[in-house]
Amino acid sequence: MDFSFEGGLVNDPEGKPGVARLVSIMLDEGAGNIRSQEFQAKLSDNAIQLGFTAGRDAFYGQLRTLKEHRELAFELLQLALAHPRFDADAIERMR
Repeated sequence: MDFSFEGGLVNDPEGKPGVARLVSIMLDEGAGNIRSQEFQAKLSDNAIQLGFTAGRDAFYGQLRTLKEHRELAFELLQLALAHPRFDADAIERMR
């Protein structure tokens, strides 16, 4: 499943270029009460591919999964979008 919504690099705060791009790489680095390593393990162990990119005018996401893992895949997607963690150690690792 591919999806997008309005946003992207043009919405970076003035003087802070790269915020949208940082958000795009952080969204699958933990969400809700699930830290980065556990979140990544849930994706990997269940053959779920989840990724985000920030374009100029839009924010894009992609979700790929097997039918038998779709419920978990959509739960993780919902967590990533609604409750991202942005843990300091994960931010430093992704910079």
